[in-house]
Amino acid sequence: MQLRRTILALAAALLAAPATQAQQPYPNREIRILVGAAAGGVTDVIARAFANYAGTKTGARFVIENNGAASGNVAFAQLARSTPDGYTLGLAAAGNIVINPHLFKTMLFDPVTALTPIAAIAHAPQVIVVNASAPYRSLADLIDAAKAKPSTVTYGSAGIGTTNHLAAARLGRLTGTDLVHVPYRGVAPAVTDLLGGNIAFMSVALGPVIGGIQAGQLRPLALAKGQRAPELPDVPTATEAGLKDFDLTTWFGLVAPAGTPKPVIDHLNGLVQAMLADPVERRRLAETFLVPMGEGPEPFAARIRAESALWRATIAELAIVMN
Repeated sequence: MQLRRTILALAAALLAAPATQAQQPYPNREIRILVGAAAGGVTDVIARAFANYAGTKTGARFVIENNGAASGNVAFAQLARSTPDGYTLGLAAAGNIVINPHLFKTMLFDPVTALTPIAAIAHAPQVIVVNASAPYRSLADLIDAAKAKPSTVTYGSAGIGTTNHLAAARLGRLTGTDLVHVPYRGVAPAVTDLLGGNIAFMSVALGPVIGGIQAGQLRPLALAKGQRAPELPDVPTATEAGLKDFDLTTWFGLVAPAGTPKPVIDHLNGLVQAMLADPVERRRLAETFLVPMGEGPEPFAARIRAESALWRATIAELAIVMN
């Protein structure tokens, strides 16, 4: 009789084990964060900041996987195919979601429908900047020069289809000027040529050029966003400089595969909000010239839809297509 009771008790315990395990709170195992960029870049820095913070708060292990192939398309195609259970996430730059679908003619997925927004973490303000020895003292000077001598004012970028390229191309469209694009293999060589006076201007994130600005080698003309930057309090926004509809910024946010359960999305969003409320984490972002955002799932989704429409129209106008 005692043996029978023991066997029944063991059987009950074994049957209950899976249910008990299933009831363990999320997260209860390793979480992968896919990053569509190489290690060391801004996207990677933000991903690792979130991974470290969330890992400390939850006790779970967050692992970063970098893959910058095809402008991040490979990484985010993998994310789109992943099980929507919260254990595979993506740290996206704006280009991965709102630019690439309209830029590449062979996209294997639609990021707007295949991914679920969790939270926009931070953005990097873009600044229109020229060499300090250039004759342009304002954005109006630059535009006037481009109108007076079409196809003579050059701008650099990190490559065809990058945010630097598209922002400056949009500037040309909005002002009716014929600006000449000079693509480089990355931001660093483009900034080097800007410092050398080999190109007229760039529309670029503040981080790569703040040193040149502070050293007096570069002159900022306007910020391509709605508010002035605390690092450049005297530099007007593009709107203040007379250019409407040029409120552009490069943002970075956390996303998951479509179909990820809402409680999981809410939990992850809560971690992002807690991180951005932490003074230490905010200071770290500021040190890399990033501005906290904190948009939750709904406002982040609205941003993605609006910017996707904007870049669809811009890229179609510019007739830029990549394989």
